[in-house]
Amino acid sequence: MFSRDKEIRMFSITILIGFMALSTFTSFWSIYFEDIGLKESQIGFIYSVNFLIGGFATPFLQNVTSRPKKMQNVMPYFFCGAVISVLAFLLMDSFASILIAVMVFSVLRIPGLSMYESQMALFASEKGREFSRFRLYGSAGYVIISFFGGYVIELFSFQVMFIGSMILYIIAFILMKSFKEIKVKDRNVNKPKASIKTLMKNKKFLLFIVGQVLICSITIVVDSFHPLFLRQNGFSIGNVGMLISVEILSEGVALIIFAHMKFKFKGYMGQIAIGALVLIRCLSYGVGVPKGVLVLMVMVKGLQSAAYITFSMRYVFQILPNTDLGTGYLINTMVINVFCGFASFFTGTIIGETSLQFIYILASIIVFCSMVLVFIGGKIIYRKKIDQV
Repeated sequence: MFSRDKEIRMFSITILIGFMALSTFTSFWSIYFEDIGLKESQIGFIYSVNFLIGGFATPFLQNVTSRPKKMQNVMPYFFCGAVISVLAFLLMDSFASILIAVMVFSVLRIPGLSMYESQMALFASEKGREFSRFRLYGSAGYVIISFFGGYVIELFSFQVMFIGSMILYIIAFILMKSFKEIKVKDRNVNKPKASIKTLMKNKKFLLFIVGQVLICSITIVVDSFHPLFLRQNGFSIGNVGMLISVEILSEGVALIIFAHMKFKFKGYMGQIAIGALVLIRCLSYGVGVPKGVLVLMVMVKGLQSAAYITFSMRYVFQILPNTDLGTGYLINTMVINVFCGFASFFTGTIIGETSLQFIYILASIIVFCSMVLVFIGGKIIYRKKIDQV
C-alpha cells in the first residue's frame, strides 16, 4: 500500500492521518445540527458563514502558498488551532454559541485544508506522481472515519467523536511538523510567480474557475445536507456513516482506475463529464427513488468526486507552472467558498420552505444550464488546440 521510498511513505501516512482528522465530524455536521434543534435555515446560515470565512481568508494566504517553505512551516499550526475550536463544540449547544465555534473552526480548518492540498499538489508534481495517487490516502482516511464514526455516534455520542477528532488533529500536527521541507524545482524556471491579478487574465484558467463555480460548487452546497437527506430517507446514523464510506471507497477505486488512464479531450469537457454525474444523481434524489437506488447514487457521488479530483488537477497542471499551483489552487478555493457561502444561505431557507428533494431538482436544472454555458465557452476558447487531460 505504501511506497518503498521513505519520504513518499511518510508523506502518505501524514495525508492519511490528516484527512482522518479533517473528516472526523464534519461528515455528520448537518445531522448534529438537526439533533441539537437547529432549523434548516439556521443550518444553511452556519454553512454560509463556514464557506464565506474560508473564501475571504484565502487571499491572505497567497503570500504563504507562493512560498512552499513558509506554507509548510505555517500549515501545522492551523491544524493545532483546530483542536481548540473542536473543543468548543463539546461545551456549546445553542445557535449563537455554535455559530461562534464554527467561525473559529472555519478560520483554522479551511485555510489549513487549502494549504494541505496545495502542498500535496506540489509534492506530487516534484516526485513525478499523480496527485490522485496521494489523494487516495486522504480517501482512505475518510473511509475509516466515516465507517466507524457513524457507529461511534450511534452507540455513544457526538461528544466522543469530538474527542477523537482532537486526538487525530494533534497526531496530524506532530507528523506535519516532523516532515522534511519540499523543495520545488519549477519546470518553467524563467517564468515569474503569478499574482492573482495575472492568473485572472489567463482565459483557460478563467474557464476552469467558471466551470468549478457553476458545476462543482452547486453540488457542494446541496450536498452539505446529504447526510441529513439520507437520514430523512430512513437510514440510521450508523448506516449513513457506512454509506459515506461506500461513497469514498467508490471514489478510491475510481481514482486508482483514472490514475492509470490517459484521457485526450479538451479540458472543459472533463468538467462537463463531472456535471453529467451530478445531474444524474440530483435528478434521482429529486424525483424520489427506492433505497437500493439511493445506495447506487451514493456510489455515483464517489465516482463524481474522483472525476473532480482527477480532471480538475490535471487541467490545472497543464495551464499553470509549478510556482503558480499554490496560488491557482487558492483562487479556486476562494471563489468556490464565496459562491457556496451565499448559495448556502438561500439553500437552507429554500429547504425550510420546501424540501430537500426540491433543492436537488433545482440543482439539476442549474447544473444542466451550466454545462451548456461551459460547453459554449470552451468551444470559443479551445477552437483548435486539444489538450491531454
